[in-house]
Amino acid sequence: MASAPRAADTPAGASSRERATAAWMIGEYGRADAERRAREATDFYGPQSAEGAYWRRVLAEIVTGHR
Repeated sequence: MASAPRAADTPAGASSRERATAAWMIGEYGRADAERRAREATDFYGPQSAEGAYWRRVLAEIVTGHR
């Protein structure tokens, strides 16, 4: 898994890093599995961590940005 930047390092919305991670995951695993893996990472890190926020943005990119 890609390591997440600190919250102060990224804007509230998805950055090119999140988009690149989402695109790589879709290419590597397919959309459904990429979405599942991003959800698992989001759950693992939890809602209060910077890593959790990063994976929520990646997940949003997978779900909405790469159909």
